[in-house]
Amino acid sequence: MHWLYLFFSVWQLYAAPEFTSQRERIHWISAENIESEVQRESRPVLVYIHTSWCGWCRKMERSTFKKVALVKYVNEHYHAVAFDGEYKHPVTFNGKTYRYSAAERVHELTLYLTRGEPAFPVVVFLNEPKGAPNPLAGYLTAQQLEPALKYFKEQPPVSFENYLKNFKPVW
Repeated sequence: MHWLYLFFSVWQLYAAPEFTSQRERIHWISAENIESEVQRESRPVLVYIHTSWCGWCRKMERSTFKKVALVKYVNEHYHAVAFDGEYKHPVTFNGKTYRYSAAERVHELTLYLTRGEPAFPVVVFLNEPKGAPNPLAGYLTAQQLEPALKYFKEQPPVSFENYLKNFKPVW
């Protein structure tokens, strides 16, 4: 019986090659390290804001952030930050200290990055740490996230809506 279980476990790994192995995953950094990482190597920043109770966040972590093409693209072109939207400790970002807001029941950095409209999960794009945040709220598949990842990396001189009209998905 154990051999049968082992066979199907191994078969699943080979039958679904679009998902990453344990070694191939996004290299998440902490919010405090964004500035030093950008100084070391200039790249746009992707911030994934989640919570411990969010089912859609867990689903996104198990599916979207495990797709091989997405993982490779993010690791090559972005500084990726995973941030708990309800983090209870102060975080210094861009020279300003953000704290947990008991009244809002969310971290102030979450409020800043989501432009005051926290929703979970949310992926935020920053062309640079001091740049204006561009949040995309809700569960996103790798295919839905692909155009945004490429748009904010390439920074074309057109609006996102016009970029989408001519976008050819690869993933």
